[in-house]
Amino acid sequence: MFLTFDYEFPLGGWTVSPEAALIEPTRHILALCAKLQVRAVFFVDVLAFIRFRELGNDSFEQSIRKQLTEIVEQGHDIQLHLHPHWFTSCFENGIYKPSKDFRLADFSETEINDMVAQGIDYLNKIAKPVNPGYTCLAFRAGGYNLDNSPLIFKILAENGIRIDSSLCHGYYFASDISIVDYRGLPNQSNWFFTNGQYRIPTFSGIYEIPIAGKKKTVFEAPTFIKAIFHKGRMPENRGSIIHSDNKLSFRQKWRKALSSRMLTFDNYTYSSRFLMHILTDNIKKFNRQQEINLAVISHPKAMDRYNYQLMENFIVSAQKRYGNQIVFTTFQEFAKGNL
Repeated sequence: MFLTFDYEFPLGGWTVSPEAALIEPTRHILALCAKLQVRAVFFVDVLAFIRFRELGNDSFEQSIRKQLTEIVEQGHDIQLHLHPHWFTSCFENGIYKPSKDFRLADFSETEINDMVAQGIDYLNKIAKPVNPGYTCLAFRAGGYNLDNSPLIFKILAENGIRIDSSLCHGYYFASDISIVDYRGLPNQSNWFFTNGQYRIPTFSGIYEIPIAGKKKTVFEAPTFIKAIFHKGRMPENRGSIIHSDNKLSFRQKWRKALSSRMLTFDNYTYSSRFLMHILTDNIKKFNRQQEINLAVISHPKAMDRYNYQLMENFIVSAQKRYGNQIVFTTFQEFAKGNL
């Protein structure tokens, strides 16, 4: 199993310092990993930090590099995460104005290739001096937007990406700038796909390690009710979202309401019991397969005291229930023996 964290800023702008929005919560996560003796994977939204450097904010970008170096030194993994809207967003008079160019598919082949190549180079320059055997080989699409695109697949594969972790069985999301529909994925925990056709398993190509999820039933309490009931768990408000659902149809909103719930630590309405329910549901669903490889997804920017405790409780509970049958590892280690 893979404890993955999308290492990124609030996409619609931040209300605290960049350090408080990302670096500080990541420190708490690293301390918790050390306490529990588990390793994690940080999917780094590199384009944001490249953009910061271009805008002359060298001191903060150096702080990011320092923390990413520490992550690698501590035995964790850093891999590629791309939110391409950073390249067309504006900063005017200290105010961040996010672009609506949210998906890789919104850009040209040359632009996509440049983003992927720059991102891999950025991570290599940080990780290889610490770990000469490091390889950037895994990818998570920004906003989970892994479009059925042969072009994007071709660019990722040509740049050495061998693992994707953007999909989640039964997940549906829609906003004014993004539609993600992962209903009807192969009934397998893992599979290879090629030519961008992630719904069609093959015997080679990019290997999918999906985010564990479980479809919400009509009997569950609506999220807004749970949010009110558990408002005392709410994390610090560190920034705003980039999505709006004002233009969605009733059907889209209904599909979104019944979407799979991802296995994550950054939802304060969840309990460790609910997370274990998601995990056991996936194990039962895929129990005919010899090995099940799944990811937990979280975001440091959205984690606070309750979320850190949720993370600890889940890891302890999973290890207690499954013993040495469950291993929290990295993509680097997984690739050595499997790809």
